[in-house]
Amino acid sequence: MNTLWLDHKYTNLISVRLEHFKRKDNNLYNFRCPYCGDSHKNKSKARGYLFENKGAMIFKCHNCHISAGMGSFLKHLDPQLFTEYRLDILKENGQSNNTPFVSDITKFAKQRIDKFNIFSCEGIKKISQLHQDHQAKIYIDKRLIPPNKHYMLYYVPKFCAWVNTFVENKFSTEALKLDEPRIILPFIDEKGYVFGFQGRSYLNSSHKLRYITIMLDQTKPKLFGLNKIDLTKKIYCVEGPIDSLFIPNCIALAGADGDLEKIADKRSLVMIYDNEPRNFDIVKKINKCIDNNYNVVIWPKDIEHKDINDMVISGLSVDNIMNIIDNNTYRGLSAKIKFNEWKRI
Repeated sequence: MNTLWLDHKYTNLISVRLEHFKRKDNNLYNFRCPYCGDSHKNKSKARGYLFENKGAMIFKCHNCHISAGMGSFLKHLDPQLFTEYRLDILKENGQSNNTPFVSDITKFAKQRIDKFNIFSCEGIKKISQLHQDHQAKIYIDKRLIPPNKHYMLYYVPKFCAWVNTFVENKFSTEALKLDEPRIILPFIDEKGYVFGFQGRSYLNSSHKLRYITIMLDQTKPKLFGLNKIDLTKKIYCVEGPIDSLFIPNCIALAGADGDLEKIADKRSLVMIYDNEPRNFDIVKKINKCIDNNYNVVIWPKDIEHKDINDMVISGLSVDNIMNIIDNNTYRGLSAKIKFNEWKRI
């Protein structure tokens, strides 16, 4: 049965979320790509298209070259609307289904700890779903986080109140009075279960902790990105989740050492700490890694930036950064010699 009319219906419903949306022909729509964001320099660029192909609408971007069917396109932009779309398709085809499709956000509610339903509350959205003028979206764009990683990050308007809905009395009444929005970086294991998350403040508030980490399963390692790594390849390990979004096959320690040897053989791990030779804690951690025979990056003296994100913002390409990392990875005695030259305490 032809359901093209449903594709048009849902195109119109989602059009308010698409920048520079225009209907150019009966079966052709044009707008800024919601995957890559189109050009960040030229805000008038619109290289995303929905067009008819074999009785269905297809999305294609002529900038990032992503292609998607109507269902996948809706799922990326609005999981709830995607659920409604699939139910309408079933009804149109004369099929009955009493169990609604699980949307992209609520699938994370199927966790190892069933009582938590952390991504189904009102107000939480993926960064990729926010309007370009939203404060959280602007912050992520300013950090130059790749648009194809925005779907991995979430926004919540009241962080403490949100956490208290599934971790009873985690935050006090006083904390709730000072509540603020935060960016959420979920910790997801290799099977797709959410076992914790980090809330990152993006507002200028001196009384707030920049990062707040909540573990839902204390038996899990405090690591970000476990669901994205290939254990058969070299694994890079950085300090913060945001830095890990720039580096291929990368996990983040998320404020703790993590039980790395349960994840992979230390010979396949490359430890990348912030470039802070006067920071006692970082110097101590690097020294410990060298003593435990890990591969460790010792930043060269001409690198002045504190971390990978700062390097990207300064104009260094990811390829350049990876060359620096790979050419300055040491182990054993050579690591100890380079470390002693680098540290300033």
